[in-house]
Amino acid sequence: MKIALVLLPGWPRNTPSLSIAYLASQLEASGHDVYRHEFNLRFKEKIWIEFMKKFNKDKKIPDMIIENVDLASSKNYKRLDEYIDYCSSEVLKSKPEILGISLFSDNHNISLYLIHKIRDIDKDVKIMIGGPEVFYNPNRIRQYLSEGLIDYVLLGEGEIVLPNLLDSIENLKPIDLPGMMFRQGKKIINTGDWIPEKDINNFCYPKFEEKDIESSEFPWMLPILSSRGCSEHCDFCRESSFWKYFRQRTPENVVEEIEYQKLRHGINVFRFNDSLLNANPRFLEKICELIVKKKLDIIWLTNVKVSEDLNYEILNIMYESGCRYLFFGIQSASNTVLKEMNKRMDVDVAEKNIKDAHNNGLGVHLYFIVGYPSETKIEFNATLKFIQKNSLFADSIDINVLKLNELCNINDAKLNQNEINKVGKKRLNQIKEIFRDDFIITTNDKTWINMKKKDGIKVDHGLMMRK
Repeated sequence: MKIALVLLPGWPRNTPSLSIAYLASQLEASGHDVYRHEFNLRFKEKIWIEFMKKFNKDKKIPDMIIENVDLASSKNYKRLDEYIDYCSSEVLKSKPEILGISLFSDNHNISLYLIHKIRDIDKDVKIMIGGPEVFYNPNRIRQYLSEGLIDYVLLGEGEIVLPNLLDSIENLKPIDLPGMMFRQGKKIINTGDWIPEKDINNFCYPKFEEKDIESSEFPWMLPILSSRGCSEHCDFCRESSFWKYFRQRTPENVVEEIEYQKLRHGINVFRFNDSLLNANPRFLEKICELIVKKKLDIIWLTNVKVSEDLNYEILNIMYESGCRYLFFGIQSASNTVLKEMNKRMDVDVAEKNIKDAHNNGLGVHLYFIVGYPSETKIEFNATLKFIQKNSLFADSIDINVLKLNELCNINDAKLNQNEINKVGKKRLNQIKEIFRDDFIITTNDKTWINMKKKDGIKVDHGLMMRK
């Protein structure tokens, strides 16, 4: 069958989509024709990015689309049809039988509008959606099915479910694989909760297209994933809820993919998109040993958790294998708040990890959250002092106001996001003022990233790598 995979913009992207690359390779291995449209890579102009932020934050949009309101006639969205007409014509050029759209909170509205437009142009094409937003916003998704905007919903991983769905559609067989919702006449059928694939080594390596690599912000870097899910269960995060449980590939399988991508694309810089790479210290050490043994000569970046196992020796091995940047989720420098967050870490260990990483020649990026309900002024000041004390060892810092989300333990009905924002923004401004002379400050609504002023070079979110 002919299937078009679409990802619409909602945020700037540095690299091509891993999810689309995984689905495409799995579908092609099953004999299907796959056409990819990563529009988020092609609309990188500031005006488009700002437009997307504005459009996707408008909570009225889904109902307006369902009610067939002409959004482009609104003074706020005059340029909307200019973009959507381009996207729909590109998608329909290949005359797909199935259209698959990845839905995230940041591209929800624009994706829905494209679906609406395509429905008007081609009533025969079957439309399927998947992605995190499907899991996090089930009531809305059911509404889209009921209204006939979409035909199928993938509730979880698509590598197994999607080829089976296409086989059922093509051969007119019953759809009975768990992890699907679809419309049958006026009835909504749910085939049951999705079942994660236990052995993710079985998936085909993701295949990236040259046009998507070339149009990304960093065409010299590719994403890679060695695990799915997270071994931690922080109260403010939905990762564990979505992925159900933590699964890792074998180190051999991961390194073989690095070799494959390097040979195929001539790229030697990789960004691990794992929630954390050091859930199992021996796993991380083995990957490093294999990279060194095979003399792959690569550079790589990764997220890690604060851990006593992340000692000077393993950091040295990581550097030897090409690691040049680590992203730490510190979140708070108060052990009391960390306990409330269900973060299994200690502030003293965090400080040691940061110093050891820096002394091993690794760039260090730190994530923090302000405005946590149990964070008092005293505890916030502890975070301030931590940043001041360790600013010499950190190359970039990312501070966010706590955002309440469904399916997180912190999502208490008594909590109010507006109140959290009020406290959080005040604390962001305080940090901004204190570190104005030490960091380049950039802002956008609830998040600001500060990047170290270092020999006149702007260290941008971990992408200045020292070899």
